[in-house]
Amino acid sequence: MDSSFVPLPEGVDVWLISLCVLRPDRMPYYTALATLGSVVGSCMLYAVTRWSEKKFLENNPKYKGLPRIQRWVEKYEFWTLLIGAVLPPPTPFKLVVIATGLVGGHFGRFILALVIGRTIRYAGEAILAVRYGKQIWVWLLHVGPYIFGLAVTVLLVGYFYRRLRNKRTGI
Repeated sequence: MDSSFVPLPEGVDVWLISLCVLRPDRMPYYTALATLGSVVGSCMLYAVTRWSEKKFLENNPKYKGLPRIQRWVEKYEFWTLLIGAVLPPPTPFKLVVIATGLVGGHFGRFILALVIGRTIRYAGEAILAVRYGKQIWVWLLHVGPYIFGLAVTVLLVGYFYRRLRNKRTGI
């Protein structure tokens, strides 16, 4: 779902890492599922943008960085897809997939780059989760509530600061 239309930033990564920590023996299976899901979702997004490119651009003016990414895809299609597939969020991977569909990228190269890139990314995450997961898991359980409390405090302070500033300026 994440690679298609429903944004789940880092959702697959958290799922993969959690499962690999809990069941390290199933790491290859989880890596293959994450890769397959990402490739299928990306193919759906590619197909929609490929077959309805003008409508897509009219209905989605929010993608401001798209022309620059389109130029990269036109010049270096395979490498742009491969690097985009390996890099973690907040890399705008959906924009790379959309740009590939809009420029009419070669579907075979699209699939190959995605399979290689996503396998590298997810296998790397899975290996690190199996290797260091238990230690990090225990540390997060111990420190996690404090980090969460700090994050909530920062968000609340920022929210109230902004409201106070807007009241003073009359916005």
